[in-house]
Amino acid sequence: MDRSGTRGDLDDFILERMAITVSAVVNRSAPSGEADLAAGLADPALAQLLVNEKANEAERSRAARLMGIDPSSHVQLIAIQGEFSDSTQVERLGVSLRDAWQRPAFTAQLSREIIIVVTTGRMPISWSGVSIDLRAASSGVVEVLAAPVAWNQARSALRFAGLGRSWPRQLEATQVGVLGALAKLEPALVRDDPDVRKIESLAASPGGDESIRILDTVLHSDSLRSAARDANFHHSSIQSRLATIERRFGLSVRSGLDRQRVATALLLWQLQGAS
Repeated sequence: MDRSGTRGDLDDFILERMAITVSAVVNRSAPSGEADLAAGLADPALAQLLVNEKANEAERSRAARLMGIDPSSHVQLIAIQGEFSDSTQVERLGVSLRDAWQRPAFTAQLSREIIIVVTTGRMPISWSGVSIDLRAASSGVVEVLAAPVAWNQARSALRFAGLGRSWPRQLEATQVGVLGALAKLEPALVRDDPDVRKIESLAASPGGDESIRILDTVLHSDSLRSAARDANFHHSSIQSRLATIERRFGLSVRSGLDRQRVATALLLWQLQGAS
């Protein structure tokens, strides 16, 4: 590549692929404790192959090897959502996660907004001590060949990350639990549901954003007083706003069954916005 004259159109592409290949070779030959070597940017095509449900075990095993991951090891997959304009940002993110977790972290940009991170090890990662402001979700620990299952877990959990006031921006798939089934409902079925349409109507009304915030706060508070404190409202003010919302629904969020209906409708509406 070192030559006189003008740069070729494919120079950057060739150098990038050479760097990925060299990194994979170094990672395979590195001692197991050298986490600083066994991490970095991964080829998005290899990452896609690793999590592709239609790929066979031989193809997934080969993709893992080329990424620098032992096919017999255990991995955890993390889905991260954000806007990344270049590979430098992606690489910095991978380095920060590797340093926080003190384990290998292989990072690839699968689309403009979705990053995949593959970490190795039998112990699950912890989000405590990780200082990023991006929405992210981690899968359970699986064998390398079960990576597609883990990726589905992470992608499904990602839809819940940062929803309203009750969901953290970074979470583990196990935190979603049975609520993950709601994310699998047909979008058209959800949109046509009368309760979800009432939430949509409330959000589109004047002051809708604030009404949604109040409703979300009340549904996840022990009392109206604590909800008023959390929403920075006077108790009587939030009581009045809530009464208006309840009239629109024809339901009382202070009653057990009605509260469950409204909370489910709100979550379904939020999930539609996060899909």
